[in-house]
Amino acid sequence: MKKHYGLTILLLCASVKLFAQHAADKWYFGTKAGIDFTSGTATAISSSQMEAGEGSASVSDPITGALLFYTDGMNVWNSNNTIMPNGNGLLGGLSSTQAALIVPVPESGDQY
Repeated sequence: MKKHYGLTILLLCASVKLFAQHAADKWYFGTKAGIDFTSGTATAISSSQMEAGEGSASVSDPITGALLFYTDGMNVWNSNNTIMPNGNGLLGGLSSTQAALIVPVPESGDQY
């Protein structure tokens, strides 16, 4: 009987955690390409300004799934597809499989 309680609690915790995370809802990559997973179904995005041969990164709002920004390691674009202040001339490279990594500042809801 105890096994059923443990499994039930595990499944409840896992489903709540998976449902609440939207930070990776929008993927931007390649030549002006992207994928939007906000609706639960993959939808093509063609509004990107990026032309990345390899490495790229993007992040969305963890609550709403709205795009925050994306980068190819050399430039950083905001959700309006314009380069952000201090978002150009970065030291990424065209031939870099991991040109950028977006990491949130610990205990901050809006800094990366």
